[in-house]
Amino acid sequence: IEPDSLLLVVDWFHSGRMDQGERFAFSELHSELRVRVAGRLVVLDRFAFCPEEHIATSPANFAGHQAFFSVFLVGNPTDARFQHLGAMLEQLKMLGSTGPHFNINGLDCVVSVAKARENVYVLRAAAQGRMALQPLCEEILEALAREELLGYNPLKRKY
Repeated sequence: IEPDSLLLVVDWFHSGRMDQGERFAFSELHSELRVRVAGRLVVLDRFAFCPEEHIATSPANFAGHQAFFSVFLVGNPTDARFQHLGAMLEQLKMLGSTGPHFNINGLDCVVSVAKARENVYVLRAAAQGRMALQPLCEEILEALAREELLGYNPLKRKY
């Protein structure tokens, strides 16, 4: 992207058709996201998982989580839109998650937010099911619908 551009990318995946009992019923998943600003790499996010080689339910992998949501915000730090969206992402951070010790037991959704670089925010969320992540998605869409950004919700039906 160009130095004065603003990019918001959402990557949302599930373990499978959970309502039908399908969980991690695939052979492998590979994902890679690269974002360059003026030719300089600022985001490199790689993810790979092979259910035949790894234990999906292990705490080192997914534990009881079935739905995963990542948001990448890249922009000029002096851009009011970048600042506005960055502040909105920071507000979505879990209460009590600023220190090294916090309890995630019993939570429907686990969310972390980090300013990875001066011009990059990363939000990661995991939940036991898709519906637990829906409010997070709606919050982001509501922010995008404000006049100073898109001025509409891109997922709202026209009819």
